[in-house]
Amino acid sequence: MKQGVKYIGKGLCDFTVWAPFALSVSLKFEAPEQRLVPLKKSERGYWHTRAEGCLPATQYWYLLDGERERPDPASQYQPQGVHGPSEVVDHAAFRWTDSGWKGLPLPSMIMYELHTGTFTPEGTFEAIIPRLGDLRGLGINTIELMPVSQFPGDRNWGYDGVFPFAAQASYGGLDGLRRLVDACQQARLACILDVVYNHLGPEGNHLADFASYLTERHLTPWGPGMNLDGPGSDGVRRFFLESALHWILDAHVDGLRLDSIQAITDRSDPPFLEELGEAVHAAARKAGMAMVVTADHGHRHVAEGGRHMLAPDEPLLADLRCHPTGDVRAVYFHLREGATAAAHAAFRAAFTARFGDHWVLLTTDEVDALRLMGPDPLSQETRLRVGDYTAVPLGADVIRYAVVPAAYRFMRPR
Repeated sequence: MKQGVKYIGKGLCDFTVWAPFALSVSLKFEAPEQRLVPLKKSERGYWHTRAEGCLPATQYWYLLDGERERPDPASQYQPQGVHGPSEVVDHAAFRWTDSGWKGLPLPSMIMYELHTGTFTPEGTFEAIIPRLGDLRGLGINTIELMPVSQFPGDRNWGYDGVFPFAAQASYGGLDGLRRLVDACQQARLACILDVVYNHLGPEGNHLADFASYLTERHLTPWGPGMNLDGPGSDGVRRFFLESALHWILDAHVDGLRLDSIQAITDRSDPPFLEELGEAVHAAARKAGMAMVVTADHGHRHVAEGGRHMLAPDEPLLADLRCHPTGDVRAVYFHLREGATAAAHAAFRAAFTARFGDHWVLLTTDEVDALRLMGPDPLSQETRLRVGDYTAVPLGADVIRYAVVPAAYRFMRPR
């Protein structure tokens, strides 16, 4: 039973949503006319109905317990943004021209990471298409799109998405993404999509109204982590597996790049990431495609002793003006403005006592002298961003900073 809406044809649609704690779920249609259609609850908390009069572009909400009006968690199009209604999409209406394309093997890929909103003045999927020849001229044969799942506003870094099935409306939505992917493959360019399955952005995040998608048992630098191994996690895992397959099967992307997998905590067997990889590759084999699944921050197999956690109340952090920034393998520390030489010495001594056998603590001048950030001297802006010290591991260790759970209570599952 696939989640979301499936357009069957002739105005018929199947609707499925996972809401195990709801006492009642109804569809509320906005256009072309307002009406309510109740859903029937089935096993494991899934609700389903087949509704008539639902042509493509029909807009709808889910009404939970007769009170809470929410967009579809598996919405494939949010034309009015994260707070607006969801819209029915007809996948069969798009005409693909990529039948001869079979993808590229990973070793042959020369990738260009691309942000849709900033790559062209228009900031859309379709505006990229005339520039594909330029990328080919550089020797590029693969573009990696930074995250495009629907986020609040019109421009975003991409990592605050809250609809894992919906391509950003201001970029052109799912059809715009399809046109870009189709054009890429006509130009013999593979297209990989960056997806975020470790957290959700704060604004427009309605998943907690439906089920226990998030948990404070597992914290990330951005708030509660995904519930992939606790009570109710079967539905959560299924939701994100279906999201991954949606991008492969409905958008025809050539692969997925999984963001910050070190922030995915999962003690189940088999782990979610293994299931995802197997599902994606099985779909690719069935389609006769070469499919790539890559990961950002390959820290899943860091030994337990190599994973270090900094808590907000640690004495080591007492003289910092903000929490540690940067990356888990290049951690930036910003001491308070006007910190004395004694404060700097105390910080270095405390860091060495805690991490000295595993990490090197470099001043920003040392980072600059070693040209660790490129061949040019550090700009003033970079110095401000990096702060006073950069911690670099001698091996495969990582340092993570624990966010205070209370700061994210507004996202707590019901």
